[in-house]
Amino acid sequence: MQVNGHTVFRCLITAAGMMLTISAVHAQSERWPEKPVRIVVTFPTGGASDVAARLLAPQLAGSGPQWLVENRPGGDGMIGADAVARAAPDGYTLLMANVGPQAIAPAMHHKTVRYDAQRDFTYIAHVGANAHVLLVNPSLPTRTLAEFVALAKKRPNEVSFGAGGPINQLTGEVLKARAAIQIHYVPYKGAAQAVQELRGGQIPAAVAPLPGNTGLIRSGMVRALAVTSAQRSPLAPDIPTFVELGYRDMIIENWIGLAAPTRLNADLVARISSDTEKRSPRRSCANVCKRSALRRLSWPLRNSSVLPHKKSNAGAA
Repeated sequence: MQVNGHTVFRCLITAAGMMLTISAVHAQSERWPEKPVRIVVTFPTGGASDVAARLLAPQLAGSGPQWLVENRPGGDGMIGADAVARAAPDGYTLLMANVGPQAIAPAMHHKTVRYDAQRDFTYIAHVGANAHVLLVNPSLPTRTLAEFVALAKKRPNEVSFGAGGPINQLTGEVLKARAAIQIHYVPYKGAAQAVQELRGGQIPAAVAPLPGNTGLIRSGMVRALAVTSAQRSPLAPDIPTFVELGYRDMIIENWIGLAAPTRLNADLVARISSDTEKRSPRRSCANVCKRSALRRLSWPLRNSSVLPHKKSNAGAA
C-alpha cells in the first residue's frame, strides 16, 4: 500500500493532538482541586447520607479548597442525582450516592427518571452501609415489635408509619407483607422530617436510618423496636434485629458511596478513592463509619458491584 506524505503528516498531527489532550487531562488532575468541591446529597439534612457527607467533607478537604455539602432533596432522591449526572465530569461535583436514587427510585419511577444509574455515573468509593430502625412515639402502647404487630392487626389501616426516601418506605412495606398487617404509609422528603413529626406526635411510627437517631433513642424521645441489620449494632446493642424476632429476610441496608458524572478521568477517580480511604487514620473512611454508625464496606466501589450489568426498563433495578 502506498502512503503519501500528506497522509503521514495528517497522522502525525492527529497523534500529537491526542498526546496533548492526554497531557492536559493529566495536568488538570494533578492540580485538582483548585476550587471548592461540591458533594450533592439527595435528601434533606439529618439523614444517613447527609451525616456521612458532613463528616467526610472536611477530612477530604484537608488544607486545600473547601468541600461543600449541598442538599438537593426531592423526587425520592432523583432530583439531586439527576443534577450530578448532568454536571461536568471535572471532579468538582460529586454525589453522595445511595441505594435510593441509584436503584430503588429508578425502578419505582421508571417512566420519569431522566438518568441511567449505571451509564451516567462513575462510582468512586464506598463510604459505608447503614441499617434502618422501626421507631414509635413513646405514647404508643407498644414496647416490642410483637406488640406493634398485634396493635396493627387489632386496628387495621389506623396505624401509620412515616418514611423519607425509597429504602425506608420499602422497609415499612416489607414489614407490612411479612407481618400481614395493614399500616398506612405517610411520605416525607427525608427521614429527619419523619422523625421530627414522630417526636411531635403527628405520626405514631416511622422507619428511619439508625445513624443520626441513636441519641434520640437513648434519650427516650423515641422508642426503637427493631433494626434491619443482620446483627445488633454496637452503637445500639439493646435494639433487637428483625431477624432475631422471626423476620429472617428483613436484612435491609443502604449502601452509601461517592460517585461522579460519567467520564471522570481515571486519574481523578483513583485519587479521590485513595484520599477517601487512605490519606491518614484521622481522615479514613473507617473513622467516618465509626462516628456515624455506618457499617464499613469493602473497597473500591464500582458500577458492577452495586448495579445490574444490563439495563432494565427501570433504568436500574
